[in-house]
Amino acid sequence: MRVETRSLRQAPFVDVARLLGAGPLSIARRHRVPNRLPLVWPQLPLIYASALLIEAGPCFRGAGDPNRLRWGILIQTGQANALRGWWLACFPGMVLALATVGLALLAPTLFAAMPADNLVIASPAAVHVRRSAESTHGQHEEAL
Repeated sequence: MRVETRSLRQAPFVDVARLLGAGPLSIARRHRVPNRLPLVWPQLPLIYASALLIEAGPCFRGAGDPNRLRWGILIQTGQANALRGWWLACFPGMVLALATVGLALLAPTLFAAMPADNLVIASPAAVHVRRSAESTHGQHEEAL
């Protein structure tokens, strides 16, 4: 991710935008952020699944706010009352596990659905400059 971000800094379409007078915020909004989204998009379900587990762990151990309803607190109260009803701990635990596994299975699907040619999105100005440079280069070759 970091290497791709650094390579975008020296990308030709970013240089063209800079030469055309675009400011740093404009370059970030129009070029850098859209080119990072295909890299970040498949990682979002994994980040969310990790956040669910990281939040549930301390709450299960009693470090969470008992006045707020959290996955860890639901599982902890279900475990404390397991003799009265096994489902009090089982169902919240299963839902947490299924949500985590489902999100983990969603990430490769999102990555596979992402077309490889969308990893670098050139601006229309960069495409125009590139096409005019290619046509000029072709004219020079014909003259030789």
